[in-house]
Order: sequence, then C-alpha cells, then structure tokens
Amino acid sequence: MGGAPLVLPSWLDAISDRWWGLTPRVRTTVVAVLLLALAASSAVRVVSSPYGPPVPLLVAAEDLAPGTVLDDTVLRPARWPGELAPSGARTDPTGTLTAPLPAGAVLTDGHVTDRGLGGVVGPGMVAVPLPAELVPALEVGAAVQVIASAMDGAGLVLADQAEVLALDGTSMWLAVPAAAAADVAAAGLRGTIALAVVPAAARDGP
Repeated sequence: MGGAPLVLPSWLDAISDRWWGLTPRVRTTVVAVLLLALAASSAVRVVSSPYGPPVPLLVAAEDLAPGTVLDDTVLRPARWPGELAPSGARTDPTGTLTAPLPAGAVLTDGHVTDRGLGGVVGPGMVAVPLPAELVPALEVGAAVQVIASAMDGAGLVLADQAEVLALDGTSMWLAVPAAAAADVAAAGLRGTIALAVVPAAARDGP
C-alpha cells in the first residue's frame, strides 16, 4: 500500500514501547487486573441500581391451586430486584399451597403451610381421602356433593359443601364438614360413593 507510514503520537508511542517491554507474565497479570476491575464496576452498577441488587426467589411454573404439594416440578427459581420482590418471598420449594398461585407469580410465606393438608382445610372442615379409582378426574378446588348409596338403594347426600383439596396419584382428598367425615370415609372404603360437581352459580348462591 502507498502513502506515508502511520505515525503514533509520542505519548502513545511511549506507552506502546513500555507495554511491549514488559514480560509476557506481567502483561497477563495487568490484563487480568483490568478485567477484574471491569467486573467489579459492573457489579457496583447493579448494586447501585434504583431497585437494589437481585435476590433469589421461586415462581410458579404453572397455575397452581390450593392444596398443591410443592416441589421443584411446579416451581422454578428466579431472580428479582430486591425492592421489587414481595415481602416473604420464599426460596424453599416445600410445603402445601394454601392459596391460588398463577403461573409466574412469586411464592411467599403467605401462600404456604408446613402443616400439610391440615393447614389448608377451613374451620369446621376435615380432610378425607377417597380412592382415586372410585371418583371422577376433577381439578383441585372443584366443589362437589358427596353421595352414597342408602340401604334401600336410594342416593344419600353425605356432604353438599365438599371441595377437592389435593390429588396424590392414589387418592383424592376432600374437605368435608367434620360431622360428615366418618360417613364419607366409610362410604369410600365400601366403594359405594359418588361425587356430583356443584355448578359455580349454585356454589356462590343467589
């Protein structure tokens, strides 16, 4: 190529001479220090962001209903800016859900009980298991009537305010009034039980 050769400013030429005058080991050390300084600078910018440094938490991987037994399959880890993370955000993926948790929502202490299904049932209610093969496939949270067969073959409503609490593969757990719990459990053991889904309008009343 033609033209005059590139002439560096004297100060830059001096720096270049000094740089290449260093041993390879020293040059490597200087580069490493500069990279560490750059990383530290980036970390400082994150820490000094208006919403604070990121904190670990857990969010729902799918829509979760009350009674869901929590584990790594229904929750996923995430990181949120500290000031945007809700109070009581959890990092422990265990417990039983006591309130609905939509997909992507943050799991907090207010959503979870460590008392299993006993922490999910309301006052005056009892959790009763029914064999899964005796009942239809229903979603957690469904409201049902529990019906058994009377001695004369007629249907007998054992509980009309029951709710599906949880499904564990072999059993469906229902929340039923405490006064009806023994009869519901006995009908389940005899295999003479049926569930009728209560429409939303009937459940909510007039």
